[in-house]
Amino acid sequence: MHIEKKSEAVLLRQKAEELLRTKSNKENVSPSEAELLKIFHELDVYQIELEMQNVELQTAKEQAEVASYKYSELYESAPSGYFILSRESIISELNRTGSTILGRARSQITNKRFDQFVTDETRIIFNLFLSSVFESRSRKQCDVAVSLGQTVPKKIHLTGIVSSKGEQCFLTAVDITDISRTTELLQENVERFKAVSQSANDAIITISSGRKIVDWNLAAKRIFGYSEEEVIGTEISVIIPNRFIENHVKNIDRILEGGEYHIIGKTAELYALHRNGNEIPIELSLSEWRTSSGVFFTGIIRDITERKRAQEERERMIKDLKNALEQIKTLSGIIPICAHCKKVRDDAGFWQQVESYVEKNSTAQFSHALCPQCADKYFPRTPKKV
Repeated sequence: MHIEKKSEAVLLRQKAEELLRTKSNKENVSPSEAELLKIFHELDVYQIELEMQNVELQTAKEQAEVASYKYSELYESAPSGYFILSRESIISELNRTGSTILGRARSQITNKRFDQFVTDETRIIFNLFLSSVFESRSRKQCDVAVSLGQTVPKKIHLTGIVSSKGEQCFLTAVDITDISRTTELLQENVERFKAVSQSANDAIITISSGRKIVDWNLAAKRIFGYSEEEVIGTEISVIIPNRFIENHVKNIDRILEGGEYHIIGKTAELYALHRNGNEIPIELSLSEWRTSSGVFFTGIIRDITERKRAQEERERMIKDLKNALEQIKTLSGIIPICAHCKKVRDDAGFWQQVESYVEKNSTAQFSHALCPQCADKYFPRTPKKV
């Protein structure tokens, strides 16, 4: 360091002598005058050195002032609140954002205990946090709420670290009220979806782009025989028959690559695999959604075994009815009949008894009997004796 300063001084003197040389253009003088001129020369050089040093100092001062202004603006306008606390949580310094977060003027905060601004419900959390920062001398974090009088308390995230001497805590505070509320709303929506999903009669299954199951409701357990704990994190192929797995993988890969959707947003009848190895006819409605975490697919699956069985039974009954109708023979049109012997002429021109003709051309059968008139004619009743 000393050598560097010496070389800087030598360099400065050389520059000063060079400037002085350009200013003076002396002629030959007497020895006494030369001695005086040497003294003046030294003074001039020293003065120039001082002037140059003054310029450098002024430049350095201006740069320091700019840096200080920038630091001050950064410190005051930072999106986070900055506080310096003692072990007793006394606030010795804070920035403008810190004042905004606590909802009070800086004069009302300085030299006050930080924990007096924290709500009763979270004060113990803060005190344990501050104690841990000083004891561990490591970075610690916690979430607390600060009271703003009559308004709803703010939720803030605190990060604390102890100073090098261990006497102060440098505290960073971030207002997470909006984030916290958004998180709460998101959690409420998740719980609401869970409630609806778990009470649904249809299976609701969500998988990731890697074909891993990430959500599985109670109906899925009932339909496929697996509990949620058994399938979360496993591949969806556990419920896909082997003959469909290759096609399933190709479809997902095509969607991820931006290809055409064949089943998204539509309802399709497919077959799935039960835990016992039996195939189940299902009706599937599939949707796709994307987040920062990746692409997900949610399927609503309905077991249509009973519907298929009823459909097959209906088709069998219709088939049986058609067969029965085909076997039914009917008589229609004009049938020639002999006025005397009552024989009937068929389509081939042959005459035959009415009984034979009707039995041949219909499903009716005859049983012979006598009408009352014929019975009286051919079998007259014997009068009763008086």
